[in-house]
Amino acid sequence: MNGQGFRLRHRWLTLGVGIVALYFALVARTFSGSGGHFPMLIAVITLGVVVCDLVAGLRRRDAKPADAAAEAVEVTTEGPSLRLELFTWAWFLGSVVVLYLLGIVIGAGLSCAAYFGIRIRIGPLPALLAGAAASASFYVVFQLLAGFRLYSGIL
Repeated sequence: MNGQGFRLRHRWLTLGVGIVALYFALVARTFSGSGGHFPMLIAVITLGVVVCDLVAGLRRRDAKPADAAAEAVEVTTEGPSLRLELFTWAWFLGSVVVLYLLGIVIGAGLSCAAYFGIRIRIGPLPALLAGAAASASFYVVFQLLAGFRLYSGIL
């Protein structure tokens, strides 16, 4: 696949992430008390990153390569494989389901453990330890220190 096709897919993926972040921002507004602060913060940060990525993509498109060698490198650059893209979407959707069912503290740890175990390919024990560290970090930083009441899931 040529570089142009990858950039087009990347742009659509970026827009998709922006739509999901906007949805989370709208849902976070419906939470009572401080329950919506953390999801709103994450949604706003994500929307900012999406805007920056889209603006940078437009600037890259308008920029002219300095010479023919740079243009050749640009054209032959390929994006991630279909397998990697499918894994990323499956992991993302699975993480959303786990976060919805089990809450942010437990869900973030399981999502992190799954990512490190499957994608980074570290052993099960280090992956579980990384997940436990992520869960503990979320709990200590947001619930204990910042006083946010994080979403606890429906189960």
